[in-house]
Amino acid sequence: MKRFFRWLFILIGAICLLWSGGLLTLWLYGRQDRAQPAPVIVVLGAKVSPTGRMGPALQRRVAHAWTLWQKGLAQTILCTGGNGPEEGNQIEAEVACSALQTLGVPESAIVLESRATSTGESATWVSEILRQRGITSAIIVSDGYHLARTHWLFAKHGITTYPSPAQATNGRLSTRNFLTFGTRELLAWGWYWLTGVSE
Repeated sequence: MKRFFRWLFILIGAICLLWSGGLLTLWLYGRQDRAQPAPVIVVLGAKVSPTGRMGPALQRRVAHAWTLWQKGLAQTILCTGGNGPEEGNQIEAEVACSALQTLGVPESAIVLESRATSTGESATWVSEILRQRGITSAIIVSDGYHLARTHWLFAKHGITTYPSPAQATNGRLSTRNFLTFGTRELLAWGWYWLTGVSE
C-alpha cells in the first residue's frame, strides 16, 4: 500500500509539474507582441451568441486587429471561424467582419473564411486562401495563450506568422481566465499529440 501511495504521489507531482511548466511556456510566448508589416492580419474566431453578439475573446481579437490595421501594419484583415456549438445560425467570421466594418474598415479590405470550426481547420483553410493570393506571411491575432499552437499550425502549411496577442490592446487576462483557458489550451496540445487532430 505504501508503494502505491508513493507512486501516486510521484504521478500527481509529475502532472502538476507538467501543467505549471506548460502554463509558464504559454504565458512567456503569448506575452510578446511579434507584429510587423505583413500583407494581411488574420483574426482567429471565438464564441458568439445565437443573437450575433461577440463573446469577450472575439471582442478582444477584433479590437486588436483594428488597432494593428489603424497603425498600417497590413492593408487587409482576414477573419476566420465558422458556426460552433450554441451559436445558433451565427458565423464567427461574419460577426467579426461586421464589427470591423462598424469600426471603419472598408469591406474591400476584409476577407472572410467561414468554414473552420477549430484552430487546425482555420490554419488549413486560411493558408489555402493566402496561397491562392500569393501570400506567404501574416500577422496572427488571438489571445496570448493560443498563439504558440496557432503559429505552429500555420507553419506546418508554410505560412510565416507574426503572432500578436489581443492583450497588447486590451490588457492582460485575469489570473483565473488565464488558468482556465491556458489549461484548456494544454489539453488541446495533448489531444493533438495523441490523435493528430487539432481543436
